[in-house]
Amino acid sequence: MEPNRSAPATIPAIGIQLYTLRRECADDFEGALQAVSDMGYEAVETAGFHGRTAEWLRDRLDRLGLACCALHCGREDLERRLDRMAADARTLGAEALVLAYDNPKSREDFVSLGRFLEDTGRRLLEQGLALCYHNHANEFVPFDDGPGLDLMYRTADPAFLQAELDTFWISRAGYDPVAYVARYAGRLPILHCKDQDRKDPGCSAPVGEGSLDFAAMIRLACQGGTRWLVMEDDESEFPPLESARLSFLALQRLRKAHCPGAPG
Repeated sequence: MEPNRSAPATIPAIGIQLYTLRRECADDFEGALQAVSDMGYEAVETAGFHGRTAEWLRDRLDRLGLACCALHCGREDLERRLDRMAADARTLGAEALVLAYDNPKSREDFVSLGRFLEDTGRRLLEQGLALCYHNHANEFVPFDDGPGLDLMYRTADPAFLQAELDTFWISRAGYDPVAYVARYAGRLPILHCKDQDRKDPGCSAPVGEGSLDFAAMIRLACQGGTRWLVMEDDESEFPPLESARLSFLALQRLRKAHCPGAPG
């Protein structure tokens, strides 16, 4: 699906998935948040609270001028603790819960996952929240009518399930992340900006230090209404804080170049 090019481009905020700084957060959560703020980030996406409460985290984020765009959670969270997760999201002022990982294998698995997420997303929408799905490479199981990830998204009504595309994992699976951003423009509130190492495609890299075409992806995302550009770096040769710093500078530059009206 091509974005509506007649509509004004969105100016997305630049965020960080705190899984990137999981060790730093475990050692000194408040210090890690301070470092993120000092770099210029505008938002965070959580990957657990490291033994703290949502109220504690909201207080620190407010002090630092950081928003929370979404909370990553597991399948069990959605099945057994949905109301608790939704309450934490509201406390943090977040817009969405994101299923961070699932492992469907058969065609029936993908259809079942799509139906489960649609139902869960409908329940969350009643509480003023969206539901997104974060892909890895394993969802690209080939079927006659395309990869399993697309089957899952076709199964679920877009009104109840949004996408959080991870650029690295799309490429790692052998697909073009630019084409996927174009395909899901308008259903993509959060773009996970993770680059791919030029020498070792099995490894991630800070945005701008790898091989992926983020200029094209961010231009499409802005045209399609994406609200959050969220960097993540799972495991690269760069220290996590350095990766975060380099990624922010690259995303700031790219946003300025491809999202009209964005601050530089």
